[in-house]
Order: sequence, then structure tokens, then C-alpha cells
Amino acid sequence: MLLIQLTAFSCGGIAIAVCPSHKIMDGSSLFTFLKVGQPLVVDMAKKCITRRFVFDASKIATLKAKTAGASGQRPPQT
Repeated sequence: MLLIQLTAFSCGGIAIAVCPSHKIMDGSSLFTFLKVGQPLVVDMAKKCITRRFVFDASKIATLKAKTAGASGQRPPQT
């Protein structure tokens, strides 16, 4: 298993977290992977678009009230 997380900061910087399984790669192959993949990741980070949606608490409460069933139960949280 190989887990990779890319975090792009508002200042333009990026952080890359890698969590490899030793069954997939050893230290040498991980280093090669990071060295070769770094320019690709930097290019991807420049094209990344992030959107944040903020909802008013009163609007959420109104929506929950509208979607409550006949028994008055709230919908499950996901």
C-alpha cells in the first residue's frame, strides 16, 4: 500500500506526505520515486483548485427540520 497526501498552502507552498509499505518499495526505490515524481507533483499543485462552502447555522437547522420524518427523527449524519 502506498499513501500520498498533498497539502497546498495559501502562501503557495506545498507539503507532500508519503507512507509506503515496505512490501511495495524499499528506501532506495522510495527515494527514486520522490525524486522523479517531485516535478509532477509541483505542477499538479499549481493547477489545483480548492473550494470551501460555508453554510449558515440557521439555514442548516431549517433544512433539518424540513427533512425530519413524521416521528420527528433527524436524518442520520454521514
